[in-house]
Amino acid sequence: MKSRLIAIRYIVPTLLALQAAGAQVREPTVARTSIWIDTVKRGDMVRQVRALGQLVGEARGRTGALRAVLKVPAAQATDIKVGQAGQIDTRRGRVAGTVAGRSSATVDGIVEVEIKLSNALPDGTIAGTEIDGTIEIERLQNVLYVGRPIVGRARVSVSFGRASVNVIEIREGLREGDKVILSDMSAWRASTRIRLD
Repeated sequence: MKSRLIAIRYIVPTLLALQAAGAQVREPTVARTSIWIDTVKRGDMVRQVRALGQLVGEARGRTGALRAVLKVPAAQATDIKVGQAGQIDTRRGRVAGTVAGRSSATVDGIVEVEIKLSNALPDGTIAGTEIDGTIEIERLQNVLYVGRPIVGRARVSVSFGRASVNVIEIREGLREGDKVILSDMSAWRASTRIRLD
């Protein structure tokens, strides 16, 4: 199967088909080492939500029964349910857990999600510690997916499906083995083609 090279722009969100041969227009040259290229894959994809938060307890700076609370943007919190697997990173170590609850109200576009920790926190971890957490929403089987850009809108007609922290499902427009540029291509927005060096 011949692979095609597609660019997904970050700041100017457009998919740009790059044609390696037969170009009659003078294209700008871009060093391959300066861009992130990913390959469209078929397989299983874990859909996750990622958010920052804090360990909270009775008083800041004290150990004891600490809870992990993540601040999730409301748009990403719609699929979060009690019992889903989660994990937090305290920067001293990672601790697994499950979603124990979520706030019913949205405040400034944020939903608070509590993660019940399954294991002990690393020694020296205190209330107020900032954490980075992920929540597993679902596992997708036998889907096309690629690394996830911040946003993507297509000149080449591409339909995206469900998104995770760092990958996104492809519903139409790309095929397995296609190469995709995930880097910011806004510097070349006026070009319909670029040459990779």
